[in-house]
Amino acid sequence: MKTFAPWESRSLIVEKSPPFVAESTILNGRCVVFSTNCDFDDSTSTPWHVGGERLLDLFTSSLPWDRPKRLVFANQVHGATIGVVDHSDQEVVGNHLVRVMKCDGLVSTRPGDWLVIRTADCLPIALVDVEAGILGCLHAGWRGSFDDIMTRGIESMVSHGAIPGRIHVFIGPCISGEAYEVSEELADRFLERFPDLKGFVTGRKLDLGQLNRRLSEKSGVPGHQITQSPLCTWQEEGLLHSHRRQGTNRGHQYLVCGLHSPHEPHAQIPPPGRA
Repeated sequence: MKTFAPWESRSLIVEKSPPFVAESTILNGRCVVFSTNCDFDDSTSTPWHVGGERLLDLFTSSLPWDRPKRLVFANQVHGATIGVVDHSDQEVVGNHLVRVMKCDGLVSTRPGDWLVIRTADCLPIALVDVEAGILGCLHAGWRGSFDDIMTRGIESMVSHGAIPGRIHVFIGPCISGEAYEVSEELADRFLERFPDLKGFVTGRKLDLGQLNRRLSEKSGVPGHQITQSPLCTWQEEGLLHSHRRQGTNRGHQYLVCGLHSPHEPHAQIPPPGRA
């Protein structure tokens, strides 16, 4: 799948023990999105704050960005509720880790917040209006997609000053439409739910990436500002975690999105290769 300008994207493989893969993307020199398969999160029972501390260590030791002021997680209940950072119920651990409760989407207007979504087949989605300084991150499984978390996230950003035509969308590694087979009943429910959107259901195959891209366009995001990772969690065995393939005996992918202040040095992505 093509990555459209003005995104600048390079694959980055960082050697750890065991190795993990990170895809990194920069928008206009200010917004950084990276998605990573971190084997330090080796089970579904890994506490969120343990993964958060290790993710902070990753920023500090291996990736070319300064340590974030705050990592903000959603506690992800497979719904479509959007939590606004500092205006929603939240749990704080230490000085750098925050979890917003009872939501699957995050919106922040606060400089220094880096938003985090944790997945293992579902869609991790980053949204940003750089000019307005507004970020969003969404966890879109089939339930969240059915309840249109994409439109809800964009509407929340707009209510805080974002403009749909300026929003850029990045969808990280997820299960592909080719690999995601559901029941006939569920496929039919999606067709009834979104009768004006075509092509995202083929028989029993459900393409949640295509559905969410169409929904973002319907909300006013230009198609050339929507990017999706080509990596499929089901097909990339040994590289990415997949709940459908591995069950509960697996870790997660993390998608992290943050904005650099115009007064801070821009992040520099090193060339592809091992760091």
